[in-house]
Amino acid sequence: MELYLSYSLIGKLLIFLMQKSPYATFIGKFIGRDDIRGFLQELFSCDLCLGVWVYAILALIMKMNMYSFYVPIVSEFLTGASTAFIVHLVSIGWTDKFSIINIS
Repeated sequence: MELYLSYSLIGKLLIFLMQKSPYATFIGKFIGRDDIRGFLQELFSCDLCLGVWVYAILALIMKMNMYSFYVPIVSEFLTGASTAFIVHLVSIGWTDKFSIINIS
């Protein structure tokens, strides 16, 4: 349980830092194709989309598996996708609960 919690927190921190840093535009400068540049900008702007890849790579590195079966790469991807969705829902709930809404 502690390992999964640290896995989730490390992933959320990485997602936050990747979205705040100019990775998409930095990588996009070296790639001449506009479609790849647009894809990277959309990927880095969506925390759920970026989370799937970040958590899948972290699951591969940390050897995380949420399920009772293990198929190499597939299990890590499913673990990453599931964790990204769970963390996304928790983030939305946190933001909704503690955000300030200004009505003008």
